Amino acid sequence: MRIGAAIAHLLKDSLDGAAAQVTPMLTLSPEFRIATVTGWTSDLDKRLPSKRFARSPIAAAMQQQLRDFNAVALRDTPRKEGRMTTLPVHMVDRWQTRSEPGPGQGMVYWHMLMKDHPQVLDLAQQAQQRLARFTGLHMTPLEWLHITTLIAGPSDRFADDQLQQMITIASGLLSGIPPITVMLGDILYHPEAIMLAVKPPRVLTPVYNAVQAATQIVTGERGGDRNARCWIPHITVCYSTSTQRAEPIITALGPRLPACKIHVNAVSLVIQHGPERLCGFPLPAWRDPLKGEEFSDGRGA
Repeated sequence: MRIGAAIAHLLKDSLDGAAAQVTPMLTLSPEFRIATVTGWTSDLDKRLPSKRFARSPIAAAMQQQLRDFNAVALRDTPRKEGRMTTLPVHMVDRWQTRSEPGPGQGMVYWHMLMKDHPQVLDLAQQAQQRLARFTGLHMTPLEWLHITTLIAGPSDRFADDQLQQMITIASGLLSGIPPITVMLGDILYHPEAIMLAVKPPRVLTPVYNAVQAATQIVTGERGGDRNARCWIPHITVCYSTSTQRAEPIITALGPRLPACKIHVNAVSLVIQHGPERLCGFPLPAWRDPLKGEEFSDGRGA
């Protein structure tokens, strides 16, 4: 999301860059301002009162704009069968005005990679097959399906030894945590993406807390959402690359796929060079040996 990119700019003390990311998003219609979006904007709002931005008129103006944005956001509607009844009216191009890293630039993420869970690959493939007739959707390669856990920050802020320290610390914090059981099957719809819900979401909070703590110990910055309750675990099946009506897509895929259970037992530190859709270089931190594993440069999410 744009807010994630804005946070990355703040981590580099670039208010202008953060404002450039946020401004186009502030025109989003209230029907698109779902809880996922407002959770990110609230997190950005909390970061702006930092001492280093205290006297900045840009920070003050952005903070007020974010609060105005959230004030007219679409509120949660009653739930049916454990899912939100609010659905997007239109899909929008995720990357139309999105600033992405250039050559040699990148981001560092904590991901729970799904490549070793064949039932997840099968579920995502079912969804992608149902959506194959629609243009304007970028399908996540099955080998790169993941649960984004935390955005650690721009890759140029990390030395190799810092990355290794983060992995070592996270491994220690997670050493006593057994595999965590989650259910997949319900579909989440967002104007920019279609996702598999991960339920119950709070059971993965210990993993989030561990990687956030490891990031903060090494860098002094927590990264991502300061409050784990703002984090909504999900697996992105595809991103939208054009503007089109959402109803035919929602009708074709439906509210859920056959349920499946998985045991999550790994989190990796992923170095994502270049555009968001390119693959990265994962460094496992939990349950897997501490070794790197290079992936092909196919399109990813």
